[in-house]
Amino acid sequence: MSDPSSPVLSGGGEDPRECAKQIAEQIAPLMKVAKSRRFDFLAYLLAMALREARRLSQDDR
Repeated sequence: MSDPSSPVLSGGGEDPRECAKQIAEQIAPLMKVAKSRRFDFLAYLLAMALREARRLSQDDR
């Protein structure tokens, strides 16, 4: 259940492209850590998530 005083409304509120951009900015450092620790599969999954987040942040729908 969401907090009614929350600035972000459930099911909307923020621009989805801006949200995707913020997610991409948060994934990039995690991917670097995974690579440096030789967690290759995790780094791969994070790279895929980063690619998708960047694609969604550029989407012109």
